Amino acid sequence: DDLAAGRKLGPRLFHAGMGFTGEGCHPMPFVERIAGDLAPPLRPFVPDVAIEIRGHDDLAVVDVHLDANPDFTKVYLDRIPPDAPLIDPALLRAIVERSHARDRAVVAHVGTNEDVRIALDAGVDGLAHSVYKEALDPDLAARIADAGLFVIPTVVVFDNFYLFAGEGRVDHFTDLELATTHPSRRRALDRPRHRPPSERWAAQDQAVADGRAHLHANVALLKAEGVTLLAGSDGPNIGMTVGGTLHTELEHLVRGGLEPEEA
Repeated sequence: DDLAAGRKLGPRLFHAGMGFTGEGCHPMPFVERIAGDLAPPLRPFVPDVAIEIRGHDDLAVVDVHLDANPDFTKVYLDRIPPDAPLIDPALLRAIVERSHARDRAVVAHVGTNEDVRIALDAGVDGLAHSVYKEALDPDLAARIADAGLFVIPTVVVFDNFYLFAGEGRVDHFTDLELATTHPSRRRALDRPRHRPPSERWAAQDQAVADGRAHLHANVALLKAEGVTLLAGSDGPNIGMTVGGTLHTELEHLVRGGLEPEEA
């Protein structure tokens, strides 16, 4: 209560519960890929990470989610891998409407300009990751600003993914990142095991590689439009650390045009 009232300084935790996605949409193929790498007896232990909405009859689960009093609702709008489908825009709008009716904001995970257009049309309140596979459309940046959306660029996620997962490098991690990495994860980072991806997942790796050149310019464009930018690290992701990686993200935001004080 003291933290919530501002009488005491300390961390404030917010949760969204599980995010919503369409049938077979991200992150379901990624989860299936992870499960496929495990021995069959271990596959049932792979946790659920998202709720698939296959049609309007499934929307009642959104109300169950809202009954749990989350701080916001998360939805997935990203083709990972690139041949994956996207959630039906009508279902997305229904999720947004139900969330707004209960006074809950909706944050959309996006990856391309197409995703941003769908998110804007659906009336979401914020974007996680922004556009990372290509250059951000200036007209969309203006629409984001006009709609009052906030954006969490998470540049570090995709820069790290390119270096660590794409090139197999571990020399880019900062001392702070390594110091805040659990010992078991540190050992894994010191001895990464990379294997060639399938053609389907190689296309995702290439999309990340192609978009890397635009990451900082996309931040600069959002800043120029006056969009509210939030710092986030996507800490549990591949090669990320909770805490240390956030400081690396601040450096990326400065490279994207923010003053250090702004970051």
